[in-house]
Amino acid sequence: FNLTNIILTNPGTAVETLKNTNTTKGQKWSAQIIICDQSNVCSAFMNSTKLLIKNSNASITTPAFNQTIYNNLQIINVSVAFSDDDADTNSITFEWFNNNALIRRTTNANLANGTNTTDILTPASFAVNDNIIVQALAFDGERNSTLLNSTTLTITSSNSPPNNPTPLINSTFLGNLSNEDLNVYF
Repeated sequence: FNLTNIILTNPGTAVETLKNTNTTKGQKWSAQIIICDQSNVCSAFMNSTKLLIKNSNASITTPAFNQTIYNNLQIINVSVAFSDDDADTNSITFEWFNNNALIRRTTNANLANGTNTTDILTPASFAVNDNIIVQALAFDGERNSTLLNSTTLTITSSNSPPNNPTPLINSTFLGNLSNEDLNVYF
């Protein structure tokens, strides 16, 4: 591309910007300038060094659980969305921690840019009062994204206390006499 008629005072400096939407990973760019004065007397062409456009690593959302409370019988589900400025396919790695100990690592591979991907942890991996955290990262074949952690889940019990019924007591014939049996209903 060419830029012309850039006004520059002598002595002076000019900066022109090529937007990143015009570049692609792996391209090599250089600039060539020639400066002319008002009477069209020009300098020789001057070339810059070549600049290699490098890979931009992907970014991910914070791992999010699909509910805020899990009990010891439920499967835990977590999801992450990622984006990559280079539109590379990515792999997302999930690392599950139970009470700060790594218990599971899994990778979902060859995901298209913008994909929302999930992973699960089954109840065999946790018990009541365990603290579960998931950390995730994206890898685009060259660079890892920033590692992000979920919130902490504390596993609750699936057992709920029985309801508290109100007992009702009366006699067999509702007279409450000494010759009647007592019945309790609840």
